[in-house]
Amino acid sequence: MNIPENLETSIQPLDLFKIIDETGNIYKALMVMSKRANMLSQQMKQEILNRLTDFSSYSDSVEEIVENREQIEISKMYEQMPKPTIIALYEYQNRLIEWKE
Repeated sequence: MNIPENLETSIQPLDLFKIIDETGNIYKALMVMSKRANMLSQQMKQEILNRLTDFSSYSDSVEEIVENREQIEISKMYEQMPKPTIIALYEYQNRLIEWKE
């Protein structure tokens, strides 16, 4: 997944007229962004599952859970990434999303 490095993750005021500019309707714009955020969320989930399956062990006992340092680091990395909604908003504002009616 390609996440811009200069992406601002804090709350920022948005100009609704700029958002409406491309679609002509705020609801269409929100629908485009929400569908993209859903796609990004699914991609992120699949990536983390693929990376963590290397560390999974199949045991019958719950008490045999072993903490792996690499597994913890991977989980922390994904926790610190920007949320899919913020990435989708960035992509929409910079016209990186192609959509059709």
